[in-house]
Amino acid sequence: MNPQIFVELNLTAAALVQGIWLMMVYDGLRVLRIVVPHKVWMTGIEDILYWIYAGFSVFRLLYRSNDGTIRWYMIVSVTGGMLIYDRLFSRHLLRVLQKLVKSFKMRSKKKKKLVSK
Repeated sequence: MNPQIFVELNLTAAALVQGIWLMMVYDGLRVLRIVVPHKVWMTGIEDILYWIYAGFSVFRLLYRSNDGTIRWYMIVSVTGGMLIYDRLFSRHLLRVLQKLVKSFKMRSKKKKKLVSK
């Protein structure tokens, strides 16, 4: 088998991992937003900074792996990694976290009512 195929497969795997990493970082932002409420403008600034980071990290991956030549299968692989992480982990994690925060808020409201009586 041609050794170049293994190089391309490694690039595809690296792009998938990059996509998973980018979604993990964005999940960190979403968790922060659930735990600490943000104003709309702050969410916008966080999103802009995230996408700047995402753009530079994907560019770095492309530059290091093949001198900056855009290969569409790598872009598809990054997107695929993001979708895989989102479908398998992110949705469930956020649902559980939202339920925990809601439960915590309900408990704190009950404690406040008991203290005020």
